[in-house]
Amino acid sequence: MSSVVDHYYDFSYHGLGREPGLDPDDVLSYTPGAWWREEYSTWYPPGEDSSRLLVPMDSRTVSSEFGDDVYAFHRVGGWSWCVPYIAGMYALALQVDADLTVDEFTKAAIDTSHYTDVSLDGAEIRLGPIINPVGLIERLASRE
Repeated sequence: MSSVVDHYYDFSYHGLGREPGLDPDDVLSYTPGAWWREEYSTWYPPGEDSSRLLVPMDSRTVSSEFGDDVYAFHRVGGWSWCVPYIAGMYALALQVDADLTVDEFTKAAIDTSHYTDVSLDGAEIRLGPIINPVGLIERLASRE
């Protein structure tokens, strides 16, 4: 998996924002990512559906380099935070179907994704496709 995955596969992604304290397991907690929210219409032109898979990016708590029991919170993430998430989901998917190709994974991820409506600059927008980890794995498991 690479941050330029679209150079190798018919697949692209973007990162989601989330206000601190909101439930990361609730699709309603997500918005466009903090660093690109202002440019939403550039990435997602009005009236166009997108196949760009959205995954969690912002508001992450991670282990810190300052000790074994020290953590750091990062409010704003980037694409480099999306790639490990996608690679991890692909690794989990391979546990269900060891022969799964990236193209098959992408199709299943988009087919099982969520959509939600959010308010952005006074307008309601349809946000998605948002990855649905449980739905993705269940779909792949049901193919066996």
